[in-house]
Parts: sequence; structure tokens; C-alpha cells
Amino acid sequence: MNINVNASDDITVISPDDDIRVKTIIQLRKVFEGLQDEGCKKIAIDLERVNFIDSSGIGILLNFARIQREVEGCLCLYNYSDEIKELLDIVDLGDFIPVYKSFDEVKQALTG
Repeated sequence: MNINVNASDDITVISPDDDIRVKTIIQLRKVFEGLQDEGCKKIAIDLERVNFIDSSGIGILLNFARIQREVEGCLCLYNYSDEIKELLDIVDLGDFIPVYKSFDEVKQALTG
């Protein structure tokens, strides 16, 4: 998995290019820990290229969100497919992690 990291305003965007599952969460964890070390408070994960999230992926996302809340930050998800949205709804992930359709919505929520 390749993971691009970009900053827009004061929001850091993580863009994985593969599914979030047991085989790929170590890479995602390393990126997240690096952002934590840098003091990034607002992190958005772009799910455009993610077609599937397994239970370990859901677990790591919940853990990231918890850690961000502990440092008074935020982790959110956006740009998801219909299949990912269905999964997020089934596990009620949106109750713990804000989910948005677009980066514009993320910016409005986190800066407005």
C-alpha cells in the first residue's frame, strides 16, 4: 500500500491507495504515529481508493480517533464509495468518527 500525506490549510490528509485491512494497517499506523509526533490535530482520511475495510481496519480507525480526541484533535473520513458507506453504517462507525462526502465538507466542519 502507498499512502500519500498532504496538508491543506491546517488539515492533514492521508490518502491510502488500497484497502484498510490486516495486511495494510501497519503502514497506516506508521503514518498516523508520524503525524502524531508532528503534532497534527486535524486528520482526514481520503477513502477514494479504499474498496474494503476489515475488522482490523475498523479497529485501527477507532483507535486513531480515540487518540486524536485525547489530544483535542479530530480524525474524520471522507470521499467514500457506496460499499464503504454501507459498511460504515452497518458498524455505526459514524457515531465515533465523523464521515463526510467531500473534502469541502471536511474543511467546513473542521475550520468553520
